[in-house]
Amino acid sequence: MMQSAFVIGTPIPLHMASRDSSASCPRAVRTCHPPSTRLADHRTVFAMAGSENSGLVAAETANPRKSVPRAVGSIWLRLSLFYLLGSLMVTITVSPFDQDLFGGTGTNASPFVIAYRDAGLEPLAHIMNAVIFISVLSTGSISGYGGSRTLMGLAYIDMAPKQFKKADKLGRPWYGLVITLVLGGGLAYLNVNHSGAEVFGWFSNLTSLCTLFGWGMICLSHIRFRYAWKLQGRTPEELPWKSWTYPYAAWWGLFWCILLIIVEFYLAVWPLGDKPSAKNFFANYVSIIALLVLYLGARVYHRGPWWVDASTIDLDDGRRFYADEDVEKVGKGFKGAVSKTLGFIFN
Repeated sequence: MMQSAFVIGTPIPLHMASRDSSASCPRAVRTCHPPSTRLADHRTVFAMAGSENSGLVAAETANPRKSVPRAVGSIWLRLSLFYLLGSLMVTITVSPFDQDLFGGTGTNASPFVIAYRDAGLEPLAHIMNAVIFISVLSTGSISGYGGSRTLMGLAYIDMAPKQFKKADKLGRPWYGLVITLVLGGGLAYLNVNHSGAEVFGWFSNLTSLCTLFGWGMICLSHIRFRYAWKLQGRTPEELPWKSWTYPYAAWWGLFWCILLIIVEFYLAVWPLGDKPSAKNFFANYVSIIALLVLYLGARVYHRGPWWVDASTIDLDDGRRFYADEDVEKVGKGFKGAVSKTLGFIFN
């Protein structure tokens, strides 16, 4: 919840400082050419997608009451360090007019690699390439994990074939895992040739807006859950874990998700620097159309009420109850004070 509000609640322009090749021009901060301004778009969302999976992974641990707060609570800090602070460092050290920035291929287009090479630190550029490679492997593994668990969840609510319910004794849903890796891995090879790269761009656009939609649904689900919890006479103290940013972060994140989807619609209809076309519209907004078609199709197939009364929502279905010993004990003295402070920041 907090990570989505933190990321999409700060869509401010990043003014990229350029540098001049002459010795009279300082490389850091000062700009010798007019800086170019680039706004965050759906590709930025695509890059930040996946942070919500930490909650999914932590939920499968032996004691989610301990694991979920630790996994979810520190995401905002990781995003601020790796994305916002990293972006700031890149804007200071890399010129927006660098030919490799938008014309390079593979890792040569990475601004971090460009920064190290421009500084004459070639070994660090190779290390960054290794970091990028490991990051790609990590992204692929969590995507396979999340996709297989999603298929299993859909099977349990009768929205996917029942074979996806099956898992081995270690809890691995092999049916969902195999089909996720085969489809996902196969589609990744579309980026190998030039014509396939355009199709791959369509998939990235599809994923990006779906991510915004997913973040928005997380925020809305949190709001509805807490509303139903209160309406049914329950108190926040009964929750195994609760966010101290509620309800402000939930509403803030939902607002920005809706706003960015509307802005993306405007850009899909009236693209900047280009003429409106059906091809451009569907290339950038196909995911929202697909979501509407799937939702309306599910409405027709499953029927049921359009809006569920919060007083009738079953809040205990599939819920795991915890004993008092499952709660992590906080020590006393200096160690306890530090633990409470860190808990307040990250939880």
